[in-house]
Amino acid sequence: MRKEVFEEIFSHIKGKVYTPSTRVFFAVKNKKGGELKSSCFQPLQERDFKKLNIAFVDAGNAELLGAPSFSLQIIRVAACSYEDLKVVKQELKEFYVLIHLVEKEKNLVYHVQTFGTEWQFPEIDSFDSSLTKGEHRVIPAAVADRVRTLSELYLMQSLKDADIILRDGDLELQSEDEKNMLKKLLERQILIGGLSKTNTLVTNTGDSAIAALQRIAPYPTWYYPLSMDEISTYFVKLHAKSEYVFRCDVNTNTEKANDLFCQLSKHARDPVFLGYPYGFIAVDRIARVSNQEKEMLTLTFFTLAEKEAELLRPYLKSQDAHRVLDTIG
Repeated sequence: MRKEVFEEIFSHIKGKVYTPSTRVFFAVKNKKGGELKSSCFQPLQERDFKKLNIAFVDAGNAELLGAPSFSLQIIRVAACSYEDLKVVKQELKEFYVLIHLVEKEKNLVYHVQTFGTEWQFPEIDSFDSSLTKGEHRVIPAAVADRVRTLSELYLMQSLKDADIILRDGDLELQSEDEKNMLKKLLERQILIGGLSKTNTLVTNTGDSAIAALQRIAPYPTWYYPLSMDEISTYFVKLHAKSEYVFRCDVNTNTEKANDLFCQLSKHARDPVFLGYPYGFIAVDRIARVSNQEKEMLTLTFFTLAEKEAELLRPYLKSQDAHRVLDTIG
């Protein structure tokens, strides 16, 4: 029975993904990409480059305590700077954030209080349209994601020696605070980019944009300009034997994009993740907060709080029922 069901499902999937695709749709509402054309592919053309300082930036976070009205988070943001393939500098900033609901002018807003950093973060309306899902109030974890992105932008602003700064993720930023910080970065007249491991761009037939491009690509390594603007969007394949294509947003024209992608292709030869720039692998290891570390920090917090920790338990019980079920059988 299951075999027949799976075969039927596969036939529907196959019929969908092989439907010819002509136009890419962006993930942002009411924004469309261009026509997919074989003639738009550009091969990576290596040239002699001067030594450039490329900084890879990433951040990680974890919730140590959480309830519907507050969240205590650890945020870790890091940068690895390379010249050629040599690490010349590593930077790490770690701090804690307490996100909690407060009343302000008869509305509920999230106040963001930091511990261990001079960086300041704005209050966020509890029904911020860029963070809500339907009619529901913004959850504290979504606010933490916003703070993590702003932290990356803060660190990017501090990288004064970099010729190229790349963040893990796209540059399709949502809030005015994020956009203003990005605007300041762009004023430096250096290359600012964002490389996405995953993306949700689809074609007008509902196919994956990357899958559609893979089928018609005429070169072993290539880049494909999708939209040209102050921040341009490209698809790029950095290694001939890799099965991965990434989206890259960057503030550059097509000629400079070739130079950037050729530089990145040199970093994309590690078999750990063939086709993906190793700098992002390295900076992810520095910034990541493991589950084991998260549990240790939470335990430390409760141990130091002693009897006062009991005040928190009614708040935490409002969210941990799923965790209890996960431990059963």
